[in-house]
Order: sequence, then C-alpha cells, then structure tokens
Amino acid sequence: MPGMARIVYHCYGGSHSSVTAAGIHLGILPRERTARADELLQVPHFDRRESITHGHFRFIGRDRSGNEIFVLGKRRAGRDLSVHLYRVAKIFGCENRICLVDTTKPINLLMIVGGFLSRGLRAASLGRPLVLLGTRLAYSYLLRLVEKVQEDIREGQATAVNGEEVSLPQRRALFYICPEKDPLAVLTAMLHLQPGLPEDVLLDRFFLLKSQFTGKLGEVYFVGKTAGYDVYLLGAGREPQILSRIMREMRFLIAIPQNYLMIAESSGTPVFLRLTCRLFLLPGMFRMLRLLTRAILSLSLDYCLRESLRIKLAIKEGILD
Repeated sequence: MPGMARIVYHCYGGSHSSVTAAGIHLGILPRERTARADELLQVPHFDRRESITHGHFRFIGRDRSGNEIFVLGKRRAGRDLSVHLYRVAKIFGCENRICLVDTTKPINLLMIVGGFLSRGLRAASLGRPLVLLGTRLAYSYLLRLVEKVQEDIREGQATAVNGEEVSLPQRRALFYICPEKDPLAVLTAMLHLQPGLPEDVLLDRFFLLKSQFTGKLGEVYFVGKTAGYDVYLLGAGREPQILSRIMREMRFLIAIPQNYLMIAESSGTPVFLRLTCRLFLLPGMFRMLRLLTRAILSLSLDYCLRESLRIKLAIKEGILD
C-alpha cells in the first residue's frame, strides 16, 4: 500500500478537538452536518479520563487509503510542536513519513471549562454538556481542517513510505532534552563532547551558546559530533517530561530505531540556579548576575560531568532509553 501516511491530530488534552478531527477523518462523524452529541460520544477517547494521555500517540484507526490516524495530548507544548517534531524528523531525512496537525485553534471557552470539569475534576455531569456544545460550535472549523489535510495527502505533500521500504537512517543522533532557561542540560551536552575543556573556556562558550539557544519549544541546536553520532539540544519549553515521552514514541512513528534516535534527560536543575539564570537575562543587572551565575555554574560542573559520563556509558552498553 504505497503512500501510507501517519497522521497525528494534536491538542492540549488529546480528548476533544483532536479526537473530533480524527473522527471526521475516519468517517465516524458526518461531514454534511454538525455531529450530534451522541455521535461525538461514540468517537474513541472523546472526553474520556484515561491514565496516560499526554505525550502518548493513541491510534484511532485507518482511513480508506490506509493512512494511520493518531491523536496526541501535548499539554502546554503549544502550537510549535508540529514544527519541532518536523525538525527532528528532518534530521533523519524522514519528515515526509508523518503529518502533524494542530487542532487547538478552534478550542473555545466552553471546551476549556467543560474539559476541566469533566476530566480535571471528574464532574462529567457538569462538564460534558459544555464540552459537547463547545465542540459542536468548533465543528465546522475542524471539518475544514480535516479536508485540507486530506487534500495535502492526496497531492503527496505529507505521505509516508511503508515499513518494508524504510531503511536505516544515515546518521545517529543524541538529543538532550532542555527545559526553557535550564542551564544544566546545556552544560552536560557540552561536557559530553569536550569533557577535558578548561573551566573558563567551557563557561565562556556556555554563555555564548545560551545567547543563541533558550530552550523554548521548537528550538533544535546542533552542538557537535562524537563517536559516531551527532549531539543536539532540544528545547522543551515548560513541558520536558511530555516532550521526552513524545520523542520516545516518535521513534515508532517515523520508524527510527532506539539506538539511532537517542534521548537524554538530566535529573533537573536546582530552583535557585534556574532563578539566577533567569535574573541574569534582565537588563541592567548583567555584570553582577553574570558573575554570580558563573560561580554557581562552576559548582555544578562535577554533576554535569558525571551525568555526561553516565549517558555515554548507557549509549555504549545500548541501554539508554
């Protein structure tokens, strides 16, 4: 079945707008009119409280052309998630294997409040009627969005190859998950490449790099190459755990083996260090706070070096998740 695509509709919770779009795509929901409340409730995962939804690609079904349809809850990962994942896929030359579709634009206040009541507070009797009304109001937009996606698929703008046609990528890559304005992951990645770099030189390069990379979602920064694989910084914004989960499941979606698309996470930066680094960015306090930040980072280098060695060993032994 040539030209099969993996299409992912994504929204905040992965239970309302994305699921509705998937239902329209698969023909579960009507196109000639707005779906009724009972029809919306028949779509898999609609307004369901499930143990793991955020960061998990949930398979909904196949359309008539054999395309696989998934939904994804991304929490606060935002609209840049599509760009972010396309950039990662492009590194491996397989950005045409997926079609990522953001469905958050038509989300309205009824859907937000209703979703919070129904799924957040488990008060479905109060929240679900609001969610259903809000979804019906957003239905025409979601229908147009799905029709545009299907048109792009037909024109070959977002097609994927079959599993038997997929060959191993030409490169391996290690991605350090970097929360926004969190310096330790950046330092660890730098030490991963050059563990013997003098401290003054390392910190000078760190401040230069941080002027170019903030850790916002959508940022992908090439740090360097070592031992047969490339090292990247991956901006995770405010959702590092969600992005880590998405990246791990992304391997299946774009058919990349685990030892080719590797994910590294640090155990987290102390709160006082994060605050110092944020203050460092404020105008008028540059010199004093830079010296303070430099002193604190200097105390963190041993930890970062141990982390980089741990990750290197895990890669060598083939056990890095």
